Order: sequence, then structure tokens, then C-alpha cells
Amino acid sequence: TETVSLEHALHRSSAEIIQAPISIPVVDTSIMDGFCIRYADYLSAQSGDEFKVIGYSVAGDASDEEEGEAHDASNSFEAMYVTTGAVLPAGFDSVIPIEKVTFKEGSRESNNDVLESIRNGHAGCISIDKGKVALAEKQWVRKAGSDLKAGAVLLHEGQTICSAQIALLAQTGIFSVLVRRKTIVGVLSTGDELIGERNIQSGTWNKVGKIYDANRPAIM
Repeated sequence: TETVSLEHALHRSSAEIIQAPISIPVVDTSIMDGFCIRYADYLSAQSGDEFKVIGYSVAGDASDEEEGEAHDASNSFEAMYVTTGAVLPAGFDSVIPIEKVTFKEGSRESNNDVLESIRNGHAGCISIDKGKVALAEKQWVRKAGSDLKAGAVLLHEGQTICSAQIALLAQTGIFSVLVRRKTIVGVLSTGDELIGERNIQSGTWNKVGKIYDANRPAIM
């Protein structure tokens, strides 16, 4: 056996069972750009009630919570701005797409440059028209492990590795794999009448009764 990087693993035979070391996604994430809220707040809210925007969570970036500005999860009628793929902040369980709410910053109502306003400290609030917006619990949320659960088998021993397995391995942070060494095979064509490339180069090919060897090139 030998260990190879994923870029050299295509069509090789796995020499081990590989299990996913992590779940995908690792944590709950947002499927949409919008605002995460508590579903219980949505149920108790009246149409037009305002939710205070207390921060943000952006895909690939730290949220306000991670930067030390954690909110009090017991407070009701709060919201946080989230982008597609962003970690869902603790205490929130549902997401409303940005086009389904009205963002208010002071006397201004606009859904343009929402993140920039929030980052500049102008958090504002959102209002939801419940007559037009129906929300289900955990809607627009990609649950942790919904694509792949930690411990799931990614590769069986003896399985031929294809591009799909390579993608799965990379997605879980595995970038090398133990494979079986390639079999070394020699091909010989026998017969006094055969002429190969070496015969031609040495000038021994022009004898009467000789034929060119076609089998070896065909097999190779």
C-alpha cells in the first residue's frame, strides 16, 4: 500500500475504510440572505411588530457573537442579519429572506446596504407583514449534519475512488488516502516471425517470412 494525495487518487483502489470526521454542515447555517429570528416570536407577533436587529452573521466571517458581543438569548423580538451559508447564531431557529421584511434605520426604510449599516452600528429593526409572509419553524435553515453525519462511511476498503469520493473526502478535510499499489504487468509477444520496434531499429526486420507484431501494441 501507499499514501497518495487526492490529486493522485483518481481510479485508485482504497486500502482502508474511511469515515467522515465531521458532519456537513458542522453547525446550523442559513440558506438565504435575510434575518434570523425565533419562531416563537413570530407566532406571538402581530403584523407590523418590530424586531430589533442586534447584529449579523456572515458566511466565512465572525459574527458579532464570535467577536465578543453575544446577545441575551432570553430577549424576545430580536433579529440578526445573516447571509447565505452563515452560521445561525445561538438562540435563533428560523430565517426570513431579506425581501420579505422591511428594514428600518431610524426614519429610513430600505433593504439596500443592510450589512454595511449594521456594521457601522446603525442596527435598526425589521418589521414583518404576517399577512404576506408565512414562516415555518426552522425554515430556510440548513441543519447540522443534514448533508453528511460524522462517522458515515466515505470509502470502503477495495472501492475504486472516483471524483465523487474525492469531493467528499476534501469536503471533510481529508486530503490524502491509503491505496493499493498499482500492479506492474509485463506483456510479451513471442514468435520467431515477429518484428517489433527494436528489430526495425537494429535493421533485422527485412527477412523473408517476418510479420509485424500487432498484438503487443494493441494490448499495451
